[in-house]
Amino acid sequence: DIGANAFDSKWFETFFQKVSASSNSVRFFLHADGRRTPYFASSGHVIGVSVRGMAAFEADLHALLDLAWQHRVVMQICLWSFDMCK
Repeated sequence: DIGANAFDSKWFETFFQKVSASSNSVRFFLHADGRRTPYFASSGHVIGVSVRGMAAFEADLHALLDLAWQHRVVMQICLWSFDMCK
């Protein structure tokens, strides 16, 4: 996850190392199942991309993309995951 105090650069570093050993691309869901992002009001309406705000979300996303770039991995960024359909 990114933008919600859950970004773990070490985990992604290891992940991209493993991916780059056998592939060159990954799919990344910005809002996997809605538990962390986007930020919902009690009314159920989206009021932001993250509880930490847009700047934190952008910083995490840039860090993630930088890691992918360093490992020569292309990221397909998808807005929602199929988990939202459950």
